[in-house]
Amino acid sequence: MSRKSSLASQSSMKLEQEMRECRMAYLSVLSSTSENMTSSKELTLALQYSGRNPTQKSIKKHWKYSTESISYSEFCEIMKQEKQNSKNDLVYAFKKMDINDDGFISFSELKKALTMYGERMSESEVQDILDEADDNGDGRLDYEEFCDLLMSTAERCKELSQKKVKDDVTSREQRSSSLSRKSSSNNVNSVQGKPPKSPRTTGKAVKEPKNLKDWDFQTRKGFVVVEGGGKFSSHCYKLKIPSSTKLWLTIHGNFQDRQMDFTLFVVRADSGELVAFTQAIVDERSCVLTDISPGEYNVLVFTTGCQLSARSFESKRTVELIKTVNGEIELTKRCRDALTEIFLHCDLDGNGYLSRHEFDVFQMRTSGESCDDGAWEVMVENFDTKNGREITLKGFLDLNLMEARDAEGDPNDLWVTFNSMGYNKALEPDQVAFFVTEIYSRDCDIKLQALKIDDNKEILNKAVVQSIVENSTTHNVKRMRDLILHRYDDERRVSLAIENKSRQSVMVRLNCNKSQNCVSHCGNLNCVIKVEARSTETGHHLIAMDPSKPWSVSCEDSVED
Repeated sequence: MSRKSSLASQSSMKLEQEMRECRMAYLSVLSSTSENMTSSKELTLALQYSGRNPTQKSIKKHWKYSTESISYSEFCEIMKQEKQNSKNDLVYAFKKMDINDDGFISFSELKKALTMYGERMSESEVQDILDEADDNGDGRLDYEEFCDLLMSTAERCKELSQKKVKDDVTSREQRSSSLSRKSSSNNVNSVQGKPPKSPRTTGKAVKEPKNLKDWDFQTRKGFVVVEGGGKFSSHCYKLKIPSSTKLWLTIHGNFQDRQMDFTLFVVRADSGELVAFTQAIVDERSCVLTDISPGEYNVLVFTTGCQLSARSFESKRTVELIKTVNGEIELTKRCRDALTEIFLHCDLDGNGYLSRHEFDVFQMRTSGESCDDGAWEVMVENFDTKNGREITLKGFLDLNLMEARDAEGDPNDLWVTFNSMGYNKALEPDQVAFFVTEIYSRDCDIKLQALKIDDNKEILNKAVVQSIVENSTTHNVKRMRDLILHRYDDERRVSLAIENKSRQSVMVRLNCNKSQNCVSHCGNLNCVIKVEARSTETGHHLIAMDPSKPWSVSCEDSVED
């Protein structure tokens, strides 16, 4: 073969390899090369699958404000512009990080580069990188060593995209055909069985850390209760972090047959800014592994309301709460059993007793009055306690019995207690859902304090909307530049939100009637929402009606006159 023919052959092979990488990266995000990318997040993810590490500045160059979509051919052109860094490029870049010019990158130098510029990392993430790359354990990296790590990471990304396409592309194309995803009708469809992952969650498997037994551990129980108008109130918690650490947070249902969709949101106590939220499912628990900086945070509990809603009618059966035995007023067994359930769920730390703080939360919920010093003194003097500091179950039951006797057998006060705690006339907890939250800290001891039961409406709504917008796939409603539909997917939930960037309010219909085996928190799969100017509103939270069966979400959006 001549030199000219050899060069032509090499050039052809190189071009073929580049096109193959383009296709693999594109199909790692979308079902087909005939589909267009509809968000900058999809573009970012595809470039990362190709082994590139695009900056926000670079993404904004390709995805301008007026951009509505990017085709496969346009993506291939972007791939040509976004060249992968060569080893020499990386060596040159990291020499700039070697501030003292000693030929090594220390932890402090690496920390300065990765926590101050670009996509900022936490100190814990920097330490993880250093630990992985530092083969000789001297606490610093030479240039070649660290560059090898980065180059191998890029190669692993490409290998992952190739494996992903090999495993999924056939079934994806079949599902894409069956779902008839057409941009002209503005449909947002999911695969059958489980919805597609958003760019933030795709390929982001979360596993429980193996060494949790060595981490600091805090757990609290709590409950969400339905208020008037179908609103929710819940226990919330104050979390104090003395120094930077990695957290493992989980929440799951407790003492209830039905499966509940709970999500924990961690927000800054001073600003309400969202820090993290649970979105992966591990052993039926909603979980997240995250790094967090020192400070005070509020931990809020969210449920969609798909499985917990205001009762439409009262139970026809009314349980007797009071009985008379030998002339004495007593609580019935069913009443005592229900009060025992309440006691166990108000015992937030699970030690078998109610502290003054836990009893105060119960009092505020059932009577609206705080347990002041005088009231607490009466409690410990007249009812069974542990060391005069915590109320026992016997003391709690005796307190309710005393109140029933003081009322001369009138059960109204007891019914106020049960209604406040979400129980109906049959003493069924139909307006309340119980949960357990667990928080592990790897690098420092933490403090977790239960606060009063509150709806936290504004803070929680802000966090939920932010979590949807920042982790969503998007498209423009009816191709209107200033009206964006955000879709968030995780393993249990699909949430749809409308962002209105215009200067006037708009009415948007979100019709999900073509969805399969789904229920919406709205109570209706076809709803119209009003979105005020320059605001974002949640339209639907959707979950599987029967989690054991396949489910899919299909939404058609339109602007109402």
